[in-house]
Amino acid sequence: SDLIVYENKKRKRDEVEELLRSSRENLEILYSQNLKKNETELAKEKIFLKLRARLIKLEDGIDVTEDYTNWVLQINSAWLAAFSLYDKYKPFFKNVYKKNNSDWIRFYEEVGKLIKIKKRERGKIIENFLKLQ
Repeated sequence: SDLIVYENKKRKRDEVEELLRSSRENLEILYSQNLKKNETELAKEKIFLKLRARLIKLEDGIDVTEDYTNWVLQINSAWLAAFSLYDKYKPFFKNVYKKNNSDWIRFYEEVGKLIKIKKRERGKIIENFLKLQ
């Protein structure tokens, strides 16, 4: 039924978000440790490898499309920083997600456009949206 599909999608989305959030936290911890540059790079690469592997595993091989794989492979520090912005302004981004038919890839393209806008302008767009809620 539609409800089961919806519930599954929501559960998956929550799991994806949880993985992204914990990876982001691990990176912040890593950056606060003042390790040597190459040690930091290695540890960072490990965090991303683990994250990507988990994201692929999450899809269970059933929904792993080429698009999804490409999305997983392009996740990097800048991308996670954008995600933490997403986390902060969830209602705004939930709306963007719904407007894009709950399609992760289209959602990220849309968010990508937002990221290119100057920070202050972007803040205004988001804040104005939240005021309307």
